[in-house]
Amino acid sequence: MKLHVISKYNSLAKNLLLSLASSVVGAYGLMCLVWVVTGLKYNALTCVKIYLVCDLLLLAGLFAVSCAFSYQRKKELDRITDRYAQFGSDDEYFRMLKAYMGEPLSDSKLLLYASCHLEGGRYADSRKVLENIDFSKLDADEQEEYFNICLYSAILENNKELANDIYFKARHYFDRAVMAGKNRYILHTLGMFCLMNGKLENAYTLFMSAMRERNVSLKCECDIGLGHCYLASGDKESAKEMCYTAAEQAVTRSQAMRIRELMILVEEEYRKSS
Repeated sequence: MKLHVISKYNSLAKNLLLSLASSVVGAYGLMCLVWVVTGLKYNALTCVKIYLVCDLLLLAGLFAVSCAFSYQRKKELDRITDRYAQFGSDDEYFRMLKAYMGEPLSDSKLLLYASCHLEGGRYADSRKVLENIDFSKLDADEQEEYFNICLYSAILENNKELANDIYFKARHYFDRAVMAGKNRYILHTLGMFCLMNGKLENAYTLFMSAMRERNVSLKCECDIGLGHCYLASGDKESAKEMCYTAAEQAVTRSQAMRIRELMILVEEEYRKSS
């Protein structure tokens, strides 16, 4: 699950490249316009000089505008981040997030919006957002992510009946994602699904496979899953170690909460054996 992946402001290098590409095309158009307006009287050398002047002016102007826009987007994103840090996933946070993403939200943006609800622990709301998506307008990767969010929300909600129903109805999409091997987040979700259904060996294999992607947040999720696998198999020492490992990788509130829940379960097992 690509949780809370919001498009941020562009870097200076990216702004420069975008401005350069636009200025090259725009300068050529301006040169042609000047040439036509003046009655086609300029020779090739003069046209080149006009082009270079237009290119430099456009580059400077576009770069300044793009940097100002990026700075404004950065400030908006910082306000959203501060809101989340102070109050969590409240209604105001989602109002700000929706405004930042730009209304009306496209189907692709609604998919991201649903993921943000999932990250905030609002599982039912996440599925409600998905209901507003025109599934036929999503590309193949987005279709797989759509069902990934559906399944993961049911798992985190500990709704086994719903999770099984979602998996078997959308099994084609999960199998397709696994065969392609592109989305390691789906492997993690399937690991959680196996864990929910008591298939510990399958869950362990899926978590280890998902961890091949160098992503701190995903590694944290897999460490939490492995902790539950170890705990369910009676290896409380390894489960405890996974708690500490996951804590070092945690990047969201929801991850911190799930680590805490796992640690409580581990401590209970230690008390039982003492």
